[in-house]
Amino acid sequence: MTDLNNLTPEKLRMVDGLFCVDEPRLSDMKSWEGQKFIQFTNESPNNYKPTSYIREDPIEWLARQPFNIENLTKNSTIVSFIASHWTYFRKELISNLQVYIPIASFGKVYKNTNWNIHPECSILEESTSQHEYFKAKNCIIVKYPFYLAIENLQEQDYSTEKLWDAFRLGIIPTI
Repeated sequence: MTDLNNLTPEKLRMVDGLFCVDEPRLSDMKSWEGQKFIQFTNESPNNYKPTSYIREDPIEWLARQPFNIENLTKNSTIVSFIASHWTYFRKELISNLQVYIPIASFGKVYKNTNWNIHPECSILEESTSQHEYFKAKNCIIVKYPFYLAIENLQEQDYSTEKLWDAFRLGIIPTI
């Protein structure tokens, strides 16, 4: 396992295949004859140029402890939303839904809650590392029993990573 920044053209030419997870530069790299480049991502084609699509059916489900509903009070916020890609639909939906139910919204789309509301997650917000950002995002998501999994675009055979994040974390995704 290596960082693409440390992979020289000479080293790249020697490998039979390159498997990358969430690496947007892979589709811009030149492969040599016989080499296979494999990209895995839950992101939409807006963020990663696709080389091809294969339908992906779930092959494994993880058992998680359920959200402890007894910790909720009458005025608890039970829905969270985190998004960095703004769309008119997302912003309007969140603001209209807020009229009926409180939503803890983080990120750039409709931020009405600061990450530091959960101190154990706020430290991670400052990190520039994508891995650290996802840790912070997951830390926030598990604080609420419901998560709005609103896609930023519609594509055939694509579902937002927000849906799969919620399933993986044992939270109920709301689409």
